[in-house]
Amino acid sequence: MRDNALHNKNSGAAPEFLSDFQTYASYAADNCFVNAPRSPPPRRFTKAPIEIRLDMENPAITAVIFDFGNVLVEWNPRYIYRRFFPNDPQGMERFFKEVDFMGWNAQQDKGRTFKEGVAAISAQFPHYAHLFQAYQDHWQESIGNALWETIEIAKLLKQKGYPLYGLSNWSAETFPYARQKFDFFDLFDDIVISGYVGYVKPEPQIYSILLEKIQRSAGECLFIDDSLPNIQQANTMGFQTIHFQTPEQLKTELSQLGLL
Repeated sequence: MRDNALHNKNSGAAPEFLSDFQTYASYAADNCFVNAPRSPPPRRFTKAPIEIRLDMENPAITAVIFDFGNVLVEWNPRYIYRRFFPNDPQGMERFFKEVDFMGWNAQQDKGRTFKEGVAAISAQFPHYAHLFQAYQDHWQESIGNALWETIEIAKLLKQKGYPLYGLSNWSAETFPYARQKFDFFDLFDDIVISGYVGYVKPEPQIYSILLEKIQRSAGECLFIDDSLPNIQQANTMGFQTIHFQTPEQLKTELSQLGLL
């Protein structure tokens, strides 16, 4: 996942996670999260079934594609690192910049394991080895709250009859944790996760993989993402796009397109 439009809320204490990577990896393999996802049955995010109405007002758009991080759920590595840089946010930002943290993390999103990633960057910056290990050990704390205002918008689109798809940069090791935790993923007809396919946005291959999977052309899909480079790549491929900034802005632009 990438760093953009971050919020400053913490998700609170969470159970130990990365020691359970094998459990989650097995769960992912069994459920094939790049296909239509399933949620553990005990949790539901809505008490009533969603009514589907085929009253789409913009026939040119037949499907809506959502990014996940900081669109539908908070992600911020600062939630982890605040403890290591107490009262020193500038020092934390210098650390991120010095080691190119987002570029490093993108390789895990692309399929590299955390173990491999931590070893590689620790060899390059041995004085920060404990900080890289901390990200592996406490990754789940980087996930904050579900962004319910955006989720409600997704539910409205679903009620209108639009198929919903997910296209997200996310590690194959860590996505199963979020998939189990948040039931809003049940809204999606299908999902492509970068860690499973070996490409990340804005690489064009991952967009093509999704289009082939859902059997649609780029021109009939609306793509929503908070990363401008991802939006720009989608535009070059013919997608209709909305650069997400706030739920209010998203709802306004969807209404202008005739989708709400």
